[in-house]
This record gives sequence, C-alpha cells and structure tokens, in this order.
Amino acid sequence: MKNCPTCQASYPVTFAVCPQDGTPLVEVGAWTPGAVVRGKYRIISKVGQGGFGAVYKALHVNFDELRAIKVINKEYLSDQLFVKRFKHEAVITRKLQHPNAVRVDDIDESEDGTPFIVMEFIEGQSLRKLIETEGAQPASRVCSVIKQSAAALDAAHRIGMVHRDIKPDNIVLVETPEGEMAKVLDFGIAKVKEGSKGDTGGMTLTGTGVVIGTPQYMSPEQAMGKRGDQLDGRSDLYSLGIVMYQMLTGELPFRADTTMEMLIAHVQQPPLDVCSVHPELRIPDAVAGVAMKLLEKNPDDRPASGQALIDEIEAAESGVSGEIGATHVISPYNLVDQPLEEPPPPPPPPP
Repeated sequence: MKNCPTCQASYPVTFAVCPQDGTPLVEVGAWTPGAVVRGKYRIISKVGQGGFGAVYKALHVNFDELRAIKVINKEYLSDQLFVKRFKHEAVITRKLQHPNAVRVDDIDESEDGTPFIVMEFIEGQSLRKLIETEGAQPASRVCSVIKQSAAALDAAHRIGMVHRDIKPDNIVLVETPEGEMAKVLDFGIAKVKEGSKGDTGGMTLTGTGVVIGTPQYMSPEQAMGKRGDQLDGRSDLYSLGIVMYQMLTGELPFRADTTMEMLIAHVQQPPLDVCSVHPELRIPDAVAGVAMKLLEKNPDDRPASGQALIDEIEAAESGVSGEIGATHVISPYNLVDQPLEEPPPPPPPPP
C-alpha cells in the first residue's frame, strides 16, 4: 500500500503518484502510523500486542471518531480454521450490544488480505493496573465493578456466548460523566484460540487436551479440561469471583508455585477465607459471602446467572449499606485510612 504525503490518501502499490494532487506516493506497511486502511481507518499508533494479534488506535476518517483495530498476527494467517473462527466470533460478538461490553463495529480485510476487527476505542485503567498500584479496594467500589461486569456477562450468556478468560486484564475502568464504568474486553477471543492449530496460550492438564484461559482465574471446569459447549456462564462467574476476591483483598484465593499446582487448587482446595486474608480490612460479611459463593467448586452452588449475582450483591449492599459506605481504600493495607470505631459511652454513675 502507498500513501500520499499531501492528502494522506492510500492507494495500491501499483500507483506511482496521487491521482488527486500528483504527489509521488510513499510505500508504507498496512499498519504503519499514518496509513489509511480500507479508505476509512487512519492508523495512529500500536497500543497492544498479544499472543495472536495486535491492537491499533485508529481514526475513522469519515466520522472523525477513534476506533480500536485488532489484527491477526502473520503466523496465524495460514491457519484457515483460526481465520474462519476469528471472523465468525466477530460476527457473534457484534450481536452483544451492552454498555459494559466493548462494542464491535466491523470486520474486514486490509488491502494485503489481513483480517481485522474494528471495535469501540476505550481509554481507561485496567483492573490489573489498579490492583497492582492501589491494592485492596473499598467494598462499595468492588460491588459496583463486579455488578457492571456481571451485567455484561449476563448479556453475553443470554446469546450463548461464554467469555472463558475473565481476569483483571480484561476489565477496564472508564471515567464517564455518570461515574466509573467497567468495560469487559475480548469476548469471543478464547473461543477463537480453541480453534487454533498452533495455540500455546492454554495449559495442558491431561496431556491430550489444551485448556484455554489464564490459570489463576480458571474455573474448576476449565482446569479439568472442559471446553466449548461443556462450559456455561457459571464458569465465567467463578472467574469473576476470583477478580472480586482479589479486589477485596489484594490477593488471590489460592497459593501455588506452578501452573499445575494452581489448576489442582481450583479443583481440590478450598479458597482462603476472604475475611481472614487481611482481617484489618474489615470486609463486610455479606459481601465476603458473595465472593466465597462464587468460588464454589460445583457450578450448581454458584449464582445461576449474571443477573442472579447482581441480585445477591444488591442484597448484601442493602444489608450492610452503612458498613460498605464507611470502608476506605487501603493502599496497600494502610490502616491510617481505616475508619475508627467510636469508644463506648462511660458507665452511668453509681446511685
């Protein structure tokens, strides 16, 4: 592809000069900053690189709006099954229209034949970064983020889509005029990876099956090697429970030195009680109870749906609203920020 330095228009490599102004064209890569892909998306910068694709910040030249463009890595282009699933999952994800899920706008191929997905561009802080820099969060904020994330998952589950890789990296906090909004990223990506011949992002548990996900946040079902239609929305809720636990305590519910130990812990070990990890945090019992219920080994013992989880959190909030409102951010575990208890009144004078 070639660009015109004067008008910024893009043309095939067979063109020598710009048909509009006669300026000699400069050959650029399809994803070089300044390149215009499909005559609509001007690449601004590369903002992320993952195991199977890169993400670019781009400007829609007709709408003058920012977009995020996800592009398959070159080594996957020869995997026709992967490419097919990439496109199919983009079509399915396009149906997920929810304010707490990143919107998919388009799917196309660049001039060199590379498939790409056009998504809503969001600017914010990932939960991973928040936990790394600030540690445990106040129960009120945790409840808000988890409820919003659960709402996005509930909408996805209703159209038959299981995320499979819920983790702090895939939840971004965006500031809006109405307050903090949680956005869940990468719906459909884990399922695409299941169709890859060369995927190494999963962890082999049985020696015959590859498990897709992030070991620290996998459900017991995933850790045992279940995949595809063997998983339902309650698997995502378990993963969201680990995120909730980590937001409340700054810690993971299991201790493990290896990936295999972590997978076994999900299947066999009870999680550390959320209130005992850092007792000084004084996590409200009702909120802690919701987090622990999400971490039940048996999916039948977890909330049945994202909406059921929202209802349980709201019930916990209503039961301890004063306690939740008094909780402060501890960064990390700074007791100076902890609300002090009032001393008991003096006893009445003797008669």
